[in-house]
This record gives sequence, C-alpha cells and structure tokens, in this order.
Amino acid sequence: MIYNSSDENYIRICQALEPFVSRDRIEAIAYESGFVERFRAFRAEIGVYAGLAMVDAGQVSIEAFYTACCTAYREFGYCDPVTKPAFLKQVRKEKFEVFVRMLCEEATKTCAQGRLSDTIEVLELVKAKLAITDISVSDGSEVKLTDQTARHYDQAEECKGSVCCMKKVHSTMSLSSYSPIHLSITKGTGPERPEVPIESLHNCLWLADAGYGDCEIFAQLERQDSWFLVRGKKSMNPRVLSVAIYDGDKLVERRLFEERPTYLKEISDQLPPKCSYDMMVELSNGLRCRVIKSYNPCKVKRSEGDDDYAYFYTNLPQELFDYKQVQALYHARWSIELFWKCLKSHNGLKANKLIKSSVINAVFYLSVLCQSLKFLVAQKYEETLGWPKLSPMKVAAHTGKAVLATVAHVMTGMAKGPEEFHITGQILFDTLSRRIKSAPSRVNRAKGKAVCCITQAL
Repeated sequence: MIYNSSDENYIRICQALEPFVSRDRIEAIAYESGFVERFRAFRAEIGVYAGLAMVDAGQVSIEAFYTACCTAYREFGYCDPVTKPAFLKQVRKEKFEVFVRMLCEEATKTCAQGRLSDTIEVLELVKAKLAITDISVSDGSEVKLTDQTARHYDQAEECKGSVCCMKKVHSTMSLSSYSPIHLSITKGTGPERPEVPIESLHNCLWLADAGYGDCEIFAQLERQDSWFLVRGKKSMNPRVLSVAIYDGDKLVERRLFEERPTYLKEISDQLPPKCSYDMMVELSNGLRCRVIKSYNPCKVKRSEGDDDYAYFYTNLPQELFDYKQVQALYHARWSIELFWKCLKSHNGLKANKLIKSSVINAVFYLSVLCQSLKFLVAQKYEETLGWPKLSPMKVAAHTGKAVLATVAHVMTGMAKGPEEFHITGQILFDTLSRRIKSAPSRVNRAKGKAVCCITQAL
C-alpha cells in the first residue's frame, strides 16, 4: 500500500510518542527506578501498555489489570503470557509506583510542549501583559476507595463512607502545555497548601481556589517575581488601606483608610450595597495586595451565612487589570476542573477495587500518563492540520483506542504491516476530524468560563 499524506502525519505522531513509550525507554526507566533488577517473565513495557488499556476502559482492578496484560502479551506476539503469581509479585512491589511515577513525570514535563488551540488567545494576551512565561493552576480532587481498601490502607480509622474512605490527588497544572508540572497523593483529609510546588512557580501567574488562600504562599510568590490570583474566603479579614467602589462599570467613589487601622469586616456595613469593591489591603504578614469584592447576585450560597459576594486576592496591578478583568481571568482556572473531569470520566481516576496503596498510587499516575499521551496526539494533530478547535473532554473520550494502537506501533518499532499501520492512522485522523471539534458549551458561555468570554473581557 502506498502511504498518503495522512500516513506521513501519523508517522510524525508516532515519532512524537517514541521518547516516552518505546520499549527501550520504558526498560531504561524500569531499571533506573529499581522496578526491574533483572530479566523476568513480566516485561515492563507490557505492564505499561496493559495499565493504559485498563484505565482507558475505566475498569480498575487487579483482575482487569492481569487480563489486559495477558491480552497485550498475545497482541505483541509473545508465546506464553505471564503467570498470575509472577504478575502479582511484580506489580505489588513498592518500586512499581516509583517506576510509573518517573514515566509519568517524564512524559508530562516533556511531551506536552504544544497546547490545545482553545487556550492560545488567553495565554498570549496575559503573558504579553505581564511579561511571564506561564500560567499555572493548582487544585486537588478526591477519589473514593472501597470500604475494604480504605480499611486496609489505614487500619487506625474506621471507614463509614466519610473522607477516610478517600485519597486526594493534588496537581499543579501548566495551562501552556495543559499538563501537570507537579503531582502528589495524600489521604482524603490531607491539606492542600503544603502540596503547592512554590519552587516551580517562577515568573508565572498562579491561579487557585479558596482552599489555597495563605499569606505566606502569597509572600513567597511575591519574592519570586510571580503573580497570584486566588479565591478568598469571607472569614479572611485584612486591613483595608483604600477602596474603589463600582456600580457595574461606573466608578462611584474612592475612599482612603490609611489614618487608622481599618479591617474589612468593620467597613463592610459602611459600604453601599450591591456594588463591587477594588481594595488595596495589608495582610497579617505585612504584604500589600488587592482584594476584589465582587457583587454576584447569582452566586450559589453554600451556607446560611453566605452572602452575594465573591472575594479574589491578587497582586495584579490595577493599571493592567481592572476588577472585571480580574474576575474574568480567574475563570481560566476552570481548565483544571476539566482536567479532573477528563481523568475521572475517561482515564480510570475514580473508585477502584485495588487494595495495596502503592498499586493505587501507580494507577493514578497511569491515569495522568494516559491523558497526557492523548493530549500529545491531539496537539500534534492540531499542528498538522491547522489548529481546529478541539474539546479536551472529547479528546479524552474518543482517542483512547487509536492512541493505544499508536503506542503499540511505537513499542514494536512500527514493525507492523503497512496496511494495519495505515488503518490505525486513518481511524485516528477520522476520529479527531469528525468527533472532537467543539464550540464552548452553553453553560460555560453563560457563566463566563468559556475562553471566548475571558478573551473578550481582557
């Protein structure tokens, strides 16, 4: 069969995957991590491929893992699949988690150098305004464990459907590459703030929700010449130095409070209702920043004492971003929520039947690796065919089988026959062309979270 242009494009995609999923590279990482100390019946590259197939199918258990492994042995042409005792002995090693984590970190840091086109406009606009290299987002997501798993994982706690039956995956994601730059796993009750990789947040804008509001983190970012935009809580009570009062887009008045210490809770009743406020404040550690108290009558009230305001803490300069632009820019944080949705809905990061904690952690890293490879394929597709709009959720949902076939081609040195190679490439390009183009959803447009809404405000 004669290769056409789509075959050439598919070859480029295979070459982009090669540094991370080729047999030689996986074996090198397996030896480096100590997971494989000598040749055994269980092959590391087969384990990785089987793990990717398992999480893409969403059936996460030891039985599903072993079944996928046996299927992979047959697909790759090995006569005798690994025996179950040998499989269990190898997968339950503590070094299995280290091996998968190293593979995941290498892939997510290196392979996702491109980005999906729906974020380009916002990224370039903000990066040009602030002269920064990246925009980063931090968030955590809980993953429920079975009762049996939770009791085995932490014998000291009784599991009755509460947070002790969960693990929490923390991630700081780069919006430039749409991939995590830091990933850690704790108990479901683990705090979020210690998991922020401060040392990695140089010359960037950092976005986070209310769980990350911390004066010391803000001060550290300020010292690193970085910017922050974090959702605040009503309970935070900084000292107010000045306030600009807005009724919609109209500036009503400015007030100064530098003569005596005045705190936010003290002046709240003195300010006109149903307005928004752009305040310069001093935090408890002496750091000066802005607090945007934005009026939002449609805000969902989560508790009885909740009000109609959203609070945003930021050191973004007022001359570059007014209060409405700050609020719009915060909506870019929605990208990491989509990231978790992709992982949970289409990459097996959800309730599972595994027991050993190191295996659970390894499967979490496999989920992230699977998602990263899907996005790498989508990015290379965009570069080849002129940046059509690709939906992250649809990339995660519809590329799984084609990406696995591509990984199989790479692992076998693209030694499969031309006809099969052509068919796999054609399926991938047809899938991406017909099923993944997507405009922003109506809900995201209504909430102002769509990229077009953020770009318009900026």
